[in-house]
Amino acid sequence: MRRLLSVSLVLIAAAGALPAVGHSKDSMSKTKSITVSGSLIDTKCYSMDSRNMGNDHITPMGEMKGCGTLCAKLGIPVGVLTGKNEVWVLVTPSQDLADHIGEEARITGTPVYRGHSIRPDKIEVKGASGEWTAINISMPMLMK
Repeated sequence: MRRLLSVSLVLIAAAGALPAVGHSKDSMSKTKSITVSGSLIDTKCYSMDSRNMGNDHITPMGEMKGCGTLCAKLGIPVGVLTGKNEVWVLVTPSQDLADHIGEEARITGTPVYRGHSIRPDKIEVKGASGEWTAINISMPMLMK
């Protein structure tokens, strides 16, 4: 029993000496904001077939109308497909964008996860008239 207690204390002490994993608030605030533009896509269906860029998708059972909207409402991440065929995954509630799948969008925010993911500060979609309209982004928690 003493040996078990000794080993436990050593492990606890070692864990306390490990460096913290993650990012501090200060290191996150130093990342520069970027803007990406392109078409809003359903990332799941696009990953299965690159023809699934709009809202209506090709499935093994034929074309499914409104599939992109349905997937976004279910919580599948929305992305932006740029003119260079790069996909940027939007780290925001996908339900906010469900009615805009397939539309041209302009997103300004912070790149995250060392890859093609962006935490949006501003999302705009281009309407039929050519005007950019801001989309409300849900904030389940306040960030300071």
